Amino acid sequence: MWELLYEEFWDKLEHFCYKLCRDDGRAEDLTQEVFLRALQNQALMESFAPGQCKAWLFAAARNLYCDQVRRAVKEESLLALLDPDDAETPDETAEAALTRGDLFVQEQNGEIVGTAILNQTQVDSYAGANWRYDAPDSEVMVLHTLVIDPEAKSRGLGRAFAAFYEGYALAHGCRYLRIDTNARNARARRFYQKLGYAEIGVVPCTFNGIAGVQLVLLEKRLPPLRQITADEAPRLRACVQALSEHHNRVSVNFKGSYPSRPYDKTLSLFAQALEENVSRIAVIEEDSGIVGFCKVDLHGDGTGKLDYLVVLPQCRGRKYGKALMDWAMAVFSGSGVRKIEVKVVDGNNAVHLYEKYGFRMNAHILVRGE
Repeated sequence: MWELLYEEFWDKLEHFCYKLCRDDGRAEDLTQEVFLRALQNQALMESFAPGQCKAWLFAAARNLYCDQVRRAVKEESLLALLDPDDAETPDETAEAALTRGDLFVQEQNGEIVGTAILNQTQVDSYAGANWRYDAPDSEVMVLHTLVIDPEAKSRGLGRAFAAFYEGYALAHGCRYLRIDTNARNARARRFYQKLGYAEIGVVPCTFNGIAGVQLVLLEKRLPPLRQITADEAPRLRACVQALSEHHNRVSVNFKGSYPSRPYDKTLSLFAQALEENVSRIAVIEEDSGIVGFCKVDLHGDGTGKLDYLVVLPQCRGRKYGKALMDWAMAVFSGSGVRKIEVKVVDGNNAVHLYEKYGFRMNAHILVRGE
């Protein structure tokens, strides 16, 4: 029986393993491992019909390969292990990305559960594509090889990584996002479309020497966000005033007590913090001027504070708050901040937005008097 299995399935199985890993040596190792497992399950194999033997061997190869991918993700060793259906830019490797500093990992409970490469390198297949936005290369950010540990899926990790990607892009002056995925990867295509990415076309490419692989190109434009300098702090007056008016409306116990300090003093402190490089402020601008801003404080000890997040009432519902939050979280992450504090006026529904980003109630601060 074993001679027949070897003669009938070895070459076919090795070819299948090569299609998974695109490496001759690893394909041979995988094939040997599968046949070793078959030998260890001799009684089971002998009970199979010929068709069942084939199904078992190929399923075992696929499962063994996926196990290797999962271990590689957790160990930050993704070299040549990415599933071809999800490997958008095979020339990019974890080793090269680590050297460049554009490999990012996602952690949960001390384990790596996701990874991706973020940079402004557009692969050759992007040239000549019918992009909706004629964006300069300096304003384009690309997500390559997004991988989420299969055992950790369905926890919102993909969405969280995508939010970080968008915030990272905004923090680096890039409003235009581009992604590609294999046309056969229906799940990834649905995922990106739900996040607001538009499919702009399908282009052929050569993947690891295999011609005719079809790539779906996706694109998204983010809100007009930029960071400001100290001299621009006075332009935030309308937003700060709108926040005080909002607090006076929604505050449970302190209606009418805002602002807590004169506006000019607040804006002066903003400018001082920017000059001293202990804070960063990003704004959303429309033709009418600044319509929202976010201020983050960096304490330099691994902690930070989300100090202000404001969007003018007439401009809400345009996902400006999300863009500012994504930017803030990317700034915190890039600055090594592991613990973030945000204070919310009792009665302010903004607490629900913060909860979506993982913030939880830590304490109630009680105040007596003015």
